[in-house]
Parts: sequence; structure tokens; C-alpha cells
Amino acid sequence: TNYLDFLSSSQIVLETAPLDLTNCERIYELSQRTNQLNFFGTKYRREDVQEIVLSEPRLNTFVLKCHDKFGEYGVIGFAVVDMAEGLVVDFFMSCRVQRKCVENAFFAMLTAKLRNSGLDQMSVRFRRTERNGAAVEMLKELGFSYEQTDKATGIWSRSLKTEVRDSAIVCLVDHTS
Repeated sequence: TNYLDFLSSSQIVLETAPLDLTNCERIYELSQRTNQLNFFGTKYRREDVQEIVLSEPRLNTFVLKCHDKFGEYGVIGFAVVDMAEGLVVDFFMSCRVQRKCVENAFFAMLTAKLRNSGLDQMSVRFRRTERNGAAVEMLKELGFSYEQTDKATGIWSRSLKTEVRDSAIVCLVDHTS
């Protein structure tokens, strides 16, 4: 059977919610364990995650939680986004849901939010690490193009006029404002 048909029949649901004190520990743990799909190679300390909750009102946070008809994946990702600039400051996601179109659904939602706020481009901060080659492939598949800013870092960007393909395969429930 076709893989996309299989994913559709799996009834994948992605829920997004803002970071709060109840999920700080899980985001800390996820940052420590996530290497392949960690766009900036971030390894938060517990205090860093709590600081985001308590003192970053200009940045939006997205805790990604996922399940399908086969079971619960739990919290599988996290993003920090400067909505005014259209800049994804940080993004990491567990490889447990890699290539299941969860990233497509998230970035489609983000595209719509940024487009509705009047922006025409989304950018992602990126730092190459020894282990995040899968993140490069993900960004390419999502339609981003790369601009290197120095030897180790750069910006991936994409037009908000272009839809994110295969995003409708995953049902998105957005609990963020």
C-alpha cells in the first residue's frame, strides 16, 4: 500500500500547546536526547526552560504532542518562534515521528499563522552539528532554502505563499493563541 495512504489511515493527531511549568521537565529531557532533528543543536538546562516560561513574552512556544490509532507518542517536539519576525529560534523533534508528516502539519500551521500576521517569509535558525543531517533533509523537504551566515550557522527560509505539502495527512489541534 502507498505510504501516504497508510499515514492517513493511521489517524495521526498533532496537538500544540504553549510551554508551561507542567511540561518544562519533558522539554528539558527532549532537548538532551534529540540530536538528529535539532535545528540548532540546543541542549537546554532545566533553568533555561523555566526561564523561557517566566521571561520570554515576546516569543511564542509550541510543545508538540502526538498520538495515532496505534498509541500515544507523548511530547515529541518543541519550538520557540519570534512571530513578529517570522523566525523559528529553536526547533527539535523526536525521531520517533520522523517522516510521518508531523513536521509538515506543524510548519503548515506556522505558515498560516505567520501569513495571517502579514508576513511573507519564514526563517529558521540553524547550526550544523555532527548528528543533525536529518534536520537538513527535513528542511529541504519542507521547501526551505539555506543561506550560510558563518562557518557553522545559517538561516533556512521559505516563502509563506507556498503551501506545505502533505500537511493534511495529520490532524492538527492547536491550543496556542
